[in-house]
Amino acid sequence: MGKTSLVRQLPRILDDSEGIRTVFVDLEDARAPADAIVEISLETRSLLLPRQRAELHSSAWLRRLRTFGLSAEYSEVKVQVRARVHSSNWKRMGDRLPANLTMGSDVVVLAVDELPLLANRILRGRGDRLRAENVEAAAMCSSSSMPCTGI
Repeated sequence: MGKTSLVRQLPRILDDSEGIRTVFVDLEDARAPADAIVEISLETRSLLLPRQRAELHSSAWLRRLRTFGLSAEYSEVKVQVRARVHSSNWKRMGDRLPANLTMGSDVVVLAVDELPLLANRILRGRGDRLRAENVEAAAMCSSSSMPCTGI
């Protein structure tokens, strides 16, 4: 059994536990911290409290998205969300995620796959060498204000 299979098993095992909500997040396609924030945001939107969902649905970006019609594809939603998250605000947007997810009484478990792959991409940038200026971004991306355990 590979790492991805193990990570995918966690939500299945915990879904039957009362008071625990789980979400699988795959960061294989993420190339930058902002991409990770978008992936986590999209995968965890079902965990938001009704008030948070209402705020999301009333946001300007979603109103623009509605112009595409109600049959918007996941990829179109992803493009719209990604347009809002960029290099100057990804830290702030990422810092909001734990607060948004922990407002309810349930414990939230994020089963994140390919985080080391993303950290390596961030560290190396566009070349093959580790770049000192990318160390902070990789550290921020792989840390969280939520307690976590990883494999």
